[in-house]
Formats: sequence, structure tokens, C-alpha cells
Amino acid sequence: MNRLNEPLEASNGTWAILAAYCVVFIGLHFYRTMIHEKKPLRLLLLPIGLQMALATGIICLAEVITRGAVWHWRFSTDGDPGQLIRYAYALGAASVIGNLAFLWVLRQVTRPMGIWPVAAAGVTVAAFWLTFLL
Repeated sequence: MNRLNEPLEASNGTWAILAAYCVVFIGLHFYRTMIHEKKPLRLLLLPIGLQMALATGIICLAEVITRGAVWHWRFSTDGDPGQLIRYAYALGAASVIGNLAFLWVLRQVTRPMGIWPVAAAGVTVAAFWLTFLL
């Protein structure tokens, strides 16, 4: 690996490590809260704080997958573009997971405004994908 990429790889690895800690401790907090409350799991009926914590944990999980895959690809193949296809499923899954979790966060923080902010974000993303694919 060349010297220029080493700080970038250290940064990707650091992101993955810190996001993994967030996933573990947010999951632990969520689990303990649900056990303490002794309520069945109904995601949409959770208090907003727990919904935000859970959505943040899911975003962190997507970051762990993405950053970990990019780090592993660059570290093990020296960033060979021909080898990136091996990580396509992980990167695609992380993208979908992260995007849905961001929409969930957006829904929570814009709830008083109605559904239009989430709908606008969804339409914008769909338009982006259409222009990207065409």
C-alpha cells in the first residue's frame, strides 16, 4: 500500500471501529430499555428517543459494513478496481440499509411537518437514481 493511502485507510478503519462501538452500545441500550419496559417490540410505537437511537444504530451498522468493506478491499488488494466487485453486495446492502435508516430519522425529526419532507426526499433520491441510470 502506498504512503498516500495509509492515512485514508486508517480513517476508514477508525470510522468502522467507532461505528461498531455505537452499534453495540445502542443495541445494548435498546435491549435493556425494552426488557425494563417489558413491552412487545412495536417499532412505530416506540418513544421518539428510542426510535432515534435505533435508527442511529442502524445508520452506524451501515457505516460499519461500508467502511469495513472499503478498508478490507483497499488493504487486501491495494485498491485494485478489478477486485471491487467482490464487495458489491455488502456495499449495496449497506447503502439500502443506511438510506432507509436516514429516511426514518428524517421522518422522526420532521413529524410535526407531516409526511412531505420524507416524500420530497424520496422523490429527490428516485430522480437522482433515474438520472444516474439513464
